[in-house]
This record gives sequence, structure tokens and C-alpha cells, in this order.
Amino acid sequence: RLDLLEQQAEFWCGLANSWPAGSTGRFRRAVEGVSPGEVRESLLESVFDLSHERVREVYESMCGENGVGGRVSVEQLRRGLARVGLPDPSGEALSRMLEAVVESKESSIRLPEFETILSRLTLAQIVTFLEADGGAVGAAAAAALHAAQHPGTSSSSAGGGAAEPGDGPGVSGADGGGAGGGGGRGPSAAAPRAKMTVVDYNVRVPPEQRVYTAGGRSDAQLRRFFFGHRAAPTALGEPQLIRWVHLQGFDLNLLLGLTVKYNLHPLAVEDTIEQAPSKADRYGDHYFTTIEGLCLAKPANECESVHVTGYHVAVFCAGPPLLDTVITFAQEDFSFAEDWPSAGDAAS
Repeated sequence: RLDLLEQQAEFWCGLANSWPAGSTGRFRRAVEGVSPGEVRESLLESVFDLSHERVREVYESMCGENGVGGRVSVEQLRRGLARVGLPDPSGEALSRMLEAVVESKESSIRLPEFETILSRLTLAQIVTFLEADGGAVGAAAAAALHAAQHPGTSSSSAGGGAAEPGDGPGVSGADGGGAGGGGGRGPSAAAPRAKMTVVDYNVRVPPEQRVYTAGGRSDAQLRRFFFGHRAAPTALGEPQLIRWVHLQGFDLNLLLGLTVKYNLHPLAVEDTIEQAPSKADRYGDHYFTTIEGLCLAKPANECESVHVTGYHVAVFCAGPPLLDTVITFAQEDFSFAEDWPSAGDAAS
């Protein structure tokens, strides 16, 4: 029942659109106002941490308010929404939501229902903001974060045009979607929009690929991805579909949407944003690794010196209990020029 309800994008986005004036402005200020060193505390943990551990913590704290375990009232739900940075819904919107989510009018809100409410309202906030903004704020906020983290640096070694090892299926630096290809482009809001590629496959089903760009796909397509679930096996013994989601370039809105959709841990998301050095770790119920690498800044030419640039890839293995979802984020290494000031010079 909840699985079907979670996929009703129009219902959840309609609730988000009915929120009081100013709620979108608060979301915009949270994204635009985040600064290096405060990403996790002021943005991820306060607004977008919907990891299973965090949701259970908020739910159990609400249950304990009246000394009765396992029961959450409507007023406690309001306080719980405020605790995770969601606005207080109007009376009509709250009634519609509870009527759809709560199985019985006589019963209290259960943990799975509370988790559905949090995840879908937060996704609705992100998606409606993306639709209104076209991805401009997310791209600008990402560029500002990287520029503040590495002042005075630029990807001047990047010659533009070479595909990178971090490129997703069917996405290359040559078409403007690459994280590091761009003709000497530093981190700026003018950089090409990030591309998100989604591939579903198993041993019997050939890969199905879809490409999304903030502001570049229709609202219905973007909603369908964030609220939808992959197709379930249709025959006995058919394996579950594996999903690979690849974000080429960096858009903060798309990253936050994936964080909520797949319950990614804020520590790992922080490492993605701040480009942590190569590492491997486990956060909550998923695995995480980062990789720093080098690639050609432009196609090799025997008559010219070789120029290299840096890239950064973060990898999540998520989707418990099967761990059937791989999420990769590839972006140019914005500390490359600082760490390797002569990398663009002649090399043999």
C-alpha cells in the first residue's frame, strides 16, 4: 500500500505546493546559504538526513513525548516535521495526507508511515523547487561551495573534449557534460548542467538507459524518476533489476534528491561535496568509496605535450538488504590546480 502511495508524485507535489508562502524561500536559503565546513550541520543533517537511523531517532523521540511507546499523534507529527526542517502543513493538506497514509483513522502513525511522509514531502520540496528554478540555484550553489573551498584555483589544465574515466554510460566530456572537460573552465555557475544517467538491467533484461538534466527534462519525467520505483520481477525466479545512477558534474539539487530517495548518509554525502581523499567506508546500511584520479585533459597528439587534469568519483553501494543500487558522482577535482600547479605543463 505504501509503495503505491509513494509513487504518486502529483499527490505529494500538490501537498508541497499548498504549503504556506515562504516555505520554498526557506529551502532556497538553505541551499544558497550553505558554506564550507557547515555542509553537514547546517544543510545535510538539519534538512536532508533521512537515513533510517535518523528517521527512527525522530520517531522514537516523538513516541516518548507522552510516555507511551509506538504511538504518534497529529500534534507530535507536526513537531517531528519541524524537527527535520519541513514546514507545518495547513489543516486541509494535513488531513489529506493523513487520510492517504494512515491505514486506520483510529490508529496512530506507525514508523513506516512516518518514513513515507518524511521522504515524500522532502522529495516534493526538492522536485517542485527544481521545476521552478530549472536547476540554476543548485548549479550556482555547487560552484560557490567549490570556489570557497579552493579559492584562486581553476581547471586551467583542462583542454576540453576528452572523455573522462568518470563518464557514465553514453555521457562524455566532449558533449559538455564531462566534469573536467571544458576548455580551461574553473568552477562557475556558467559550467554546463550536470547530467544524471539511470540504467536498469539484470542478466536477462538488456540495459535501459535514461538521461536527466536539471531544467532539461520535462517535469513529469523528473517526478517519475524521483518518486517511482524500478519495475518488479514479472516471473518466478526472475532476478531483481540492478540500478546504476550516475551523476556527471555536480548539481546540488540533484545530489540532495538522490540523498533523500536512497537514504544516503550525511557523512558520505559531505565527503562527496567536499571531495574527500580516496577512501572506503561503511555508513549505516550502505558502502561508500571515493577515488581521486588523473586523465588526459584533451586527446593525445604526438606533436604536442601531454596535458592532464584531475577528477573525483564518489561511489555508493545502496539499496538494502540486496544492495542492488550503485550511485556514482563524477566531477572535476577542484583542488587539482592547487595540488599540482605544473600539471598542465609539458609531460612525456
